[in-house]
Amino acid sequence: MHRPWRVGALLLVVIVVSACGSAAGAPPPSATDRATPSITPSATPSPSPTPACPDRVLALMTQDQRIGQLFELGLANDRLGATEISLIRSDHIGSVWFVDRSYAGVTGIRAVSSAVQAQVSAATTANVRFFIAANQEGGLIQAMQGAGFSTIPSAVVQGSWTPSVLQSRAKVWGAELLAAGINLNFAPVMDVVPP
Repeated sequence: MHRPWRVGALLLVVIVVSACGSAAGAPPPSATDRATPSITPSATPSPSPTPACPDRVLALMTQDQRIGQLFELGLANDRLGATEISLIRSDHIGSVWFVDRSYAGVTGIRAVSSAVQAQVSAATTANVRFFIAANQEGGLIQAMQGAGFSTIPSAVVQGSWTPSVLQSRAKVWGAELLAAGINLNFAPVMDVVPP
């Protein structure tokens, strides 16, 4: 029995992968000022290009692993429990996110992130590491708090800074997330309604 969502997800993967293909072609012909044609030996056929890394990885994945890469599992209470591990293994989930506000600090979040990355295997994710996400926009929306995480002001305050100041502070905030094992941030955003 085919599940409609799996067929749709597979179609999405095929479209994305085909869009990533190389569009490199031969350079356009150019005019020459030579009046006589030259004779050149026929070119030796070049070997087939080696598939790009994403193509090689995708080729090693099962259909279920490919589909699992499209889904993100929320970590309830910022924990990786038996239920989450079971879902990662059975459904080949490719990424997780910290759903709740956490005061565990960089060290506490890093422990959970490391436990998530420990689930990477040939059987679960075809050895592809997880995206681990958080919602660290600033202002009212700052899910990661505690020791090692700066307080991030609202976008209104950030917008009043010079680009160089904002960039330097954003580098610090990004380094804090990276130290916690978070490699995907749901920021910046452009919300038009209050949270």
